[in-house]
Order: sequence, then C-alpha cells, then structure tokens
Amino acid sequence: MKYIGLNPLKVEGSRFETAYGYSKFVKMKLDKKNYVPVLNSIANNWGVKKEEDRVRDKVFCSVCEKEGFLDFYSHCKDIELSGIFIAGYPSIKVGESPWGPFNGYFLGQVNNYKKMNVFAKWDFKVSGNANFAFDIWLTKESKGRLSNEAAEVMVWIDYNFNLPDKQIGETKDFIIKYKEKGHNGANRISFIAKKKNGKTRFDLAELFTQCKNKISNIDSYFIRSIEVGVEFSKNTEANAKLFNLNFDFETKK
Repeated sequence: MKYIGLNPLKVEGSRFETAYGYSKFVKMKLDKKNYVPVLNSIANNWGVKKEEDRVRDKVFCSVCEKEGFLDFYSHCKDIELSGIFIAGYPSIKVGESPWGPFNGYFLGQVNNYKKMNVFAKWDFKVSGNANFAFDIWLTKESKGRLSNEAAEVMVWIDYNFNLPDKQIGETKDFIIKYKEKGHNGANRISFIAKKKNGKTRFDLAELFTQCKNKISNIDSYFIRSIEVGVEFSKNTEANAKLFNLNFDFETKK
C-alpha cells in the first residue's frame, strides 16, 4: 500500500503543534472497502495556564510513529493549570475538529451508521495521573465551532485515576458516567472500561444508543471527530504504545 503526499505521523512540543499524516497502525474500513485515513496529530497541552511553563523541561508531549507501534508520550511537572485537572491530550484524530481547520474527513451523522466497530491493542504505562481514551465530539451542525448543544462522548480504555462524574448506568464492559456542561460547555458521557487488559473491541454505534437519555435526538447529531490519545495531569509521565487501531464502519443502506 502506497501513501502519496503524506508522511508517517510525527508531532511534538510544549504548545499546540499539529501535523497531518498517516500511520500503518491505524486502519479504516467503510462498507467493506479499505481506506487510508488521513490523521491529524496534535501535541495539545491545552490545560497549561502560564506561557512561561510551556517549555520542554516543564511540559511536553508527542505522537510519533515508531518501528512497531504508534507512540503517545507526555510529561508534566508541578505547574499551574487552567482551573481543570487535565494538562493536555496528545492525540490523533479522524474527522475534523470543531475548533478547525475545517478540512478533515466528513464522518456524517450518527444515524448514517449501522455499525461502528472499533478494535484497539495497546500498552500503557503511567507515573502520576493519566488515561488512554477516545474522545468523540458531536454537534447539531455539520460545520463550524461548538454550540451550547454540543456533546462529548469519551471511551476510557486504560487509566489510573477515577473520573468524578456521576454514574448513570453500566453495560457488560463499561461503567457509564455523565457530566452536564463539562469541558467547553458540552454535555459529556463517558464509558469507563471495566477491564484494562491491553485490548478492546466495541461498537461505537451501540454506545451512542446508550446516550439517548441524556443527549436528545443524538441520531441527528454530526460526528465531527473521533480522537484517541493520552489525557494527563501535572506531576505525571505517561506513555501509550498503540500496536493496532482498526475502524470497521458499516452504513445503513
């Protein structure tokens, strides 16, 4: 398989550096056809409050293609954060961010899909507080930035701290938690894996169904982006090695 005009993912920094590329460890299938997903990769230290702290010895994160895995790394010293527990989220993204630039892959609406199977295999090590998680942003509009009716759906596949949001239910594999008007004003529903064994398989379409009691008319929402990365706090060093991430989506016909 050839990748024309794109390079393997590599981004790093102490601010908001971003890059586009591909990873041989991330694959996408749509209606049984294979695609090479263009990925946006971000060294995103969004929770750091003071600009003078945005230096490599105080806070740093990266996403980089290695020989046998896609590597997510972060470290953060005891610095002041912007009134929130999370310092940053080095991540990769399929789709377009609600914060722009608006030129990513168009994922369409929730009700476009019959199945949205996700498989991941990884290794995660952390000293401090961090998770390895999917972050999915939904809006009522197909373009533009977040509105006050936006929704955030998270899937925590590995972690070493507890999310304080209210528990509202559970499935065979996940604890379900909810926070009204969370980060960026979006209602947040989080699926916290009960087992952390280095691999997972779930149907994102089924998880969206579990959100209907808290997100009215979720079927009509647009899936703006599907992200995966490491959320980390201060006094933390975290490393996730992603060996395999497969998206296998089936649309309604």
